[in-house]
Amino acid sequence: DQFVNVGMDEFVTKPVNLDELLKVLARMFGRSSDETKTALPTNAAADNETSPGETQGPPLLDTSDVLNRLRGRVKLLNVMANAFLETGQDSFADLKKALIENNMPETKNIAHKLKGEALSIGALRLGELARQLEHTAKTSSSLEQKDIQENVSAIEKVFTETYSRVQESFPFS
Repeated sequence: DQFVNVGMDEFVTKPVNLDELLKVLARMFGRSSDETKTALPTNAAADNETSPGETQGPPLLDTSDVLNRLRGRVKLLNVMANAFLETGQDSFADLKKALIENNMPETKNIAHKLKGEALSIGALRLGELARQLEHTAKTSSSLEQKDIQENVSAIEKVFTETYSRVQESFPFS
């Protein structure tokens, strides 16, 4: 009741119950919860590409585990990917600003948020980088200018690649 009283239309508590989440999304987007199951887009399942000179790490985008948790509901993953595209750029811009300002508490909070946004759609490389940055911000009171630049460059590169891949991989209809 407290969340609705302050203006929220809907909410789901953690740990998220998939059936409850589907009902809320169906109400919010005016769809039946039965509409959330279809075939996986072929270009979204797993993507282990790395850039030249880059070491192998987590895949850029791997939706297989996410789909298992969502019980194969590709349309729901599609909604989640769309939400990432809508909010991810703001989270990235806020993170970049906090880093440049050497604001470690804000960097930690925004990195945590971006980590959740990324991992919720299977953007493993971005999620891991955000996790590392969250840890760095939690354990440091400030960063050297060189470290700030390296972190900004790394997160910018991975975020841009991830954002483009999500746009290419999900059919938004």
